[in-house]
Formats: sequence, structure tokens, C-alpha cells
Amino acid sequence: MASPAPFTPAPVTPKVGQISFMGTVWGATAVSAFFVVFRVFVRIKAFRRLWVDDALVLLAWLLLLAIAVIWQTQVEALYTQFKLTSQTILPTPEILDKQRIYFRFLAASIVAFYTCLFAVKLSFLIFFRRLGAKVKGQRTWWWIVLFFNIAAWITLIGSMGWPCMLKPLDYIFSRADSNLIMSITDGI
Repeated sequence: MASPAPFTPAPVTPKVGQISFMGTVWGATAVSAFFVVFRVFVRIKAFRRLWVDDALVLLAWLLLLAIAVIWQTQVEALYTQFKLTSQTILPTPEILDKQRIYFRFLAASIVAFYTCLFAVKLSFLIFFRRLGAKVKGQRTWWWIVLFFNIAAWITLIGSMGWPCMLKPLDYIFSRADSNLIMSITDGI
């Protein structure tokens, strides 16, 4: 009886090229910057001040900018990860060192993304709290929604695959689920 053929993973190819990916990242960042500047201009022109919800939108945009900078610095390692996973290149010490750094930046970018998303949600919540300040029962629902969103943010951060991003590479490659690693970057 013949032994089964060794498992060979299917090549993992990114859905977009490196240049297209970075063009989209910086293009979206630039478009969002235009809208944030427009919002600040209108608020200052109309109210002669900024509100807490405006500060949260600015925080969210700064986090988005940080994410764009992270991807700019780590895009090469991201596409190297695709090649490593599909075994089209061999892991050299230099590549492994860059991958170790990449996983740490990946963890930071995911935390920044969820925090950015939460800042925008909180901005909406604060806006609606001010808008419905005199509506009976609205304040109770506002607190419920606020606590739900805080719990959701804590759950998202807590359920991240921290061991697959922050442990040493020998742990990541020997014990971490490769499907989890690839699902983190699957949308690219």
C-alpha cells in the first residue's frame, strides 16, 4: 500500500497587489482627512467651538493615520507573509526577524482599528446624547448602549489572537493556527 502524498498547502495569493493596496490605504486616508477638516471648519464656523464628539472624530482620524503609517512600513512583510504561508519562499533569519516585527505591528494596527471604530461610535453616542438631552427615557438607553459598546470593544481586544502575534516566532509557526494567521490578513 502506497503512503499518502505529503500535504502541500495551496499557494496563498493576495487579492490586490502591493501598490494597489497602499494606494487604497493612502487614498482612503486622504479622503477621510478632507471630511474631518471640513467637519472641523463647519463646527468652528457655525458654533465657534469644537465639542467632545469632534475630539473623538479627530482621535479616530489620528488612529487611522497611524494604521496607514503602520501598513506603509510593514507592507513588504505582509506580502512576504503570503509567500511564507504558501511556501514559495524559505524563511531566512532576516525574513523571520522582519516577520517578528510585522506581527507586533499587526497587533498594534488591529488595536488601533478597533479603537478608531469605537471612537467614531462614541462620537455618535455623545452627539445623540446632546441632541436628545430633554427626551424622556433617552438617557437610560444611552447608558445601556454606551456600556454595550464598551463591552464589545473589550471583547474584541480580549479575543484577539494575541499568542499568534506576540509570542516568539517558533511558537507562532509551530503552535498557532495558520488559518487564524491568514484570517487576520484575509481581506487583503
